Amino acid sequence: MRFWWFAALLLLVALPATARPRDDALAGAFRCAVIGDARQWLDCYYGAAQPVRAGLGLAPALAAQIKLAGAPPGGGAPALVTVRDEVMARAAGCMRVAAERAWLDCYYESATPMRAQLGLGVPAQAARPVPAPPVLASLPPPRPAPAGPPPMPRNTGLFNGMFNSIKPIVRNGAHAVL
Repeated sequence: MRFWWFAALLLLVALPATARPRDDALAGAFRCAVIGDARQWLDCYYGAAQPVRAGLGLAPALAAQIKLAGAPPGGGAPALVTVRDEVMARAAGCMRVAAERAWLDCYYESATPMRAQLGLGVPAQAARPVPAPPVLASLPPPRPAPAGPPPMPRNTGLFNGMFNSIKPIVRNGAHAVL
């Protein structure tokens, strides 16, 4: 009887994990890095969003964009690397967005720096800067600095405090333990 439970557990562990469409889209966008030409890279970036578009029931991306994302052609030194890095950093920040359609909008808005660099039209809603992720807002406030030097360490042992007092005594501004 134990064998069946073990076999069922083994099957569950052996099954591959399925990625969300947004995970596939972002992975596809990273695969576009081998493309040298910036405009072709942008088309590949747009084609990489196809899994999310399909999941939402939207019209497919352009066939040429999907083809680029499916098999990005390598060639030449990448152009506008810093702008690409900015686009990809913004796109990775979109992972905090819960809804798929809102994620897709964020993904497309992330391409605004490349569109501007290439002289392409920038949608009005994308003209606003993408806010920085609220990483620092979730951190606790820093502890205040101590007012003075730390107290002297106590000499404590296994039986200390049982037969004598281990309260610190302050003499002339220095700590002493008796």
